[in-house]
Amino acid sequence: MVDCGADKCVPCKMMAPILIELRRDYRGKVEVEFVDVWKNPDVGRKAGIRVISTQKFYDCYGKKVIHIDSNPETDYKISVHSVIVFRIL
Repeated sequence: MVDCGADKCVPCKMMAPILIELRRDYRGKVEVEFVDVWKNPDVGRKAGIRVISTQKFYDCYGKKVIHIDSNPETDYKISVHSVIVFRIL
Protein backbone atom coordinates (compact mmCIF):
# COMPACT_ATOMS: atom_id res chain seq x y z
CA MET A 1 0.00 0.00 0.00
CA VAL A 2 1.28 3.44 -0.87
CA ASP A 3 -0.11 6.41 1.04
CA CYS A 4 0.16 9.55 -1.08
CA GLY A 5 -0.12 12.61 1.10
CA ALA A 6 1.90 15.43 2.64
CA ASP A 7 3.55 15.98 6.00
CA LYS A 8 1.70 19.29 6.47
CA CYS A 9 -1.72 18.12 5.26
CA VAL A 10 -4.26 17.96 8.12
CA PRO A 11 -6.29 14.98 6.77
CA CYS A 12 -3.00 13.17 6.12
CA LYS A 13 -1.97 13.75 9.73
CA MET A 14 -5.32 12.28 10.79
CA MET A 15 -4.53 9.18 8.71
CA ALA A 16 -1.09 8.66 10.28
CA PRO A 17 -2.29 6.67 13.35
CA ILE A 18 -4.40 4.42 11.11
CA LEU A 19 -1.42 3.72 8.86
CA ILE A 20 0.75 2.93 11.89
CA GLU A 21 -1.92 0.49 13.05
CA LEU A 22 -2.06 -1.14 9.59
CA ARG A 23 1.72 -1.57 9.59
CA ARG A 24 1.48 -3.28 12.96
CA ASP A 25 -1.59 -5.43 12.21
CA TYR A 26 -0.34 -6.66 8.83
CA ARG A 27 3.40 -6.87 9.57
CA GLY A 28 4.97 -9.43 7.25
CA LYS A 29 1.91 -9.48 4.97
CA VAL A 30 1.50 -5.91 3.73
CA GLU A 31 4.02 -3.12 3.22
CA VAL A 32 2.77 0.40 3.96
CA GLU A 33 4.80 3.25 2.45
CA PHE A 34 4.29 7.03 2.58
CA VAL A 35 5.10 9.46 -0.25
CA ASP A 36 4.91 13.23 0.33
CA VAL A 37 3.51 14.45 -2.99
CA TRP A 38 4.00 18.10 -2.05
CA LYS A 39 7.73 17.48 -1.68
CA ASN A 40 7.74 15.10 -4.68
CA PRO A 41 5.14 16.54 -7.11
CA ASP A 42 6.39 14.47 -10.06
CA VAL A 43 5.54 11.29 -8.16
CA GLY A 44 2.01 12.55 -7.48
CA ARG A 45 1.49 13.56 -11.09
CA LYS A 46 2.74 10.24 -12.44
CA ALA A 47 0.52 8.36 -9.98
CA GLY A 48 -2.54 10.38 -11.00
CA ILE A 49 -3.08 11.81 -7.51
CA ARG A 50 -5.77 14.48 -7.53
CA VAL A 51 -6.57 14.68 -3.83
CA ILE A 52 -4.65 13.76 -0.69
CA SER A 53 -4.66 11.64 1.33
CA THR A 54 -4.93 8.88 -1.28
CA GLN A 55 -3.96 5.25 -0.84
CA LYS A 56 -3.07 2.91 -3.66
CA PHE A 57 -3.04 -0.82 -3.08
CA TYR A 58 -0.92 -3.19 -5.14
CA ASP A 59 -0.78 -6.96 -5.24
CA CYS A 60 2.47 -8.86 -4.71
CA TYR A 61 3.25 -8.50 -8.44
CA GLY A 62 3.03 -4.69 -8.41
CA LYS A 63 -0.35 -4.57 -10.17
CA LYS A 64 -2.64 -1.85 -8.80
CA VAL A 65 -5.67 -3.41 -7.14
CA ILE A 66 -7.57 -0.37 -5.89
CA HIS A 67 -7.22 3.37 -5.35
CA ILE A 68 -8.93 5.00 -2.34
CA ASP A 69 -9.30 8.71 -1.73
CA SER A 70 -9.44 8.49 2.03
CA ASN A 71 -11.70 10.32 4.40
CA PRO A 72 -10.71 9.99 8.06
CA GLU A 73 -14.33 10.73 8.98
CA THR A 74 -15.51 7.37 7.62
CA ASP A 75 -14.76 3.96 9.04
CA TYR A 76 -11.65 3.79 6.95
CA LYS A 77 -10.08 0.88 8.81
CA ILE A 78 -12.94 -1.43 7.83
CA SER A 79 -12.59 -0.43 4.17
CA VAL A 80 -8.84 -0.99 4.17
CA HIS A 81 -9.17 -4.30 5.99
CA SER A 82 -11.66 -5.47 3.34
CA VAL A 83 -9.30 -4.52 0.52
CA ILE A 84 -6.35 -6.27 2.13
CA VAL A 85 -8.17 -9.46 3.06
CA PHE A 86 -10.44 -9.93 0.04
CA ARG A 87 -8.30 -8.54 -2.78
CA ILE A 88 -4.68 -8.86 -1.79
CA LEU A 89 -4.10 -11.71 0.67
